[in-house]
Amino acid sequence: DYLLYVPPGYAADPAKRWPLVLFLHGAGERGSELQKVAVHGPPKLVKQGREFPFILASPQCPENQVWDDAALIALLDQLQAS
Repeated sequence: DYLLYVPPGYAADPAKRWPLVLFLHGAGERGSELQKVAVHGPPKLVKQGREFPFILASPQCPENQVWDDAALIALLDQLQAS
């Protein structure tokens, strides 16, 4: 599970390449309540209405786990293919 922000104008030019920021939250936001991810950092700013000139992917690490490199790379591959 992850939050995804795409900037205004993203769909206007399908050929345009956009930078991607992968935001990894801290230990306090782990779990299965995805909205916890938007408590800090860029997802919080997006929630407050801030616009960015990049795509922002904010996955949530499951409870009692740590970030898994293979899962993050798979997410990046999935996003890049979209």
